[in-house]
Amino acid sequence: MIDLLERISMGLCGLVVALVGAGYFLVGMRSSIPPELLVEVPAYDITQAVNQGTPAALPGVSPDRAQMLAQSVDMPKIRENLRKNGVNAGRIESTLKPIPPATYEYVRSEANWTPELRKYKSQLVPGSTSRLQITEGVNENTVLYKLGFRDGDVIELLDGESVEFSEQSMLRYREMFYDAVDRIQSGGSISVTVTRRGKPVNLLFTLDGIQGG
Repeated sequence: MIDLLERISMGLCGLVVALVGAGYFLVGMRSSIPPELLVEVPAYDITQAVNQGTPAALPGVSPDRAQMLAQSVDMPKIRENLRKNGVNAGRIESTLKPIPPATYEYVRSEANWTPELRKYKSQLVPGSTSRLQITEGVNENTVLYKLGFRDGDVIELLDGESVEFSEQSMLRYREMFYDAVDRIQSGGSISVTVTRRGKPVNLLFTLDGIQGG
């Protein structure tokens, strides 16, 4: 049973990475750049844009694209599913995270994640099969830290949906990956909703340098 939970936990972290790095199949040589030299993914507060539908002014992003990204967040669905998880969904912080090219190149290679995922520990939240907490290992020299995750984060939702962590759900991970490939290639985004110190945070990942609306 412990081995199964470890595989599920590792699978989720891998799924997050796959979703963030979607657009390529995860193949390639291991990067010669150590993760501690990667640039941390910037974070832009788009909470007001998401909640009120107002334009977000983001460096290097056209207003039309910024608005499209903000509108891609299905906040009613996120709120509903957070409540089902027992989370107070009163105020949800939304953060846009455009991934820099070098970090993206690192993330998309599966060879880089074999040693990387061994750094982290995670566990299912007691009484739940759809909430996974990253318990330790996320420090400033790790890729998950660069992407914006922190020790103690509870991964609640992927694109607004709960993920059932069981051996039977592995095929769903594959379907989510291919859906992510289609959306990211067309300039879309992937969201990961976590609770951090009991408060919900929605991380919206996209590829840096895509200017179009």
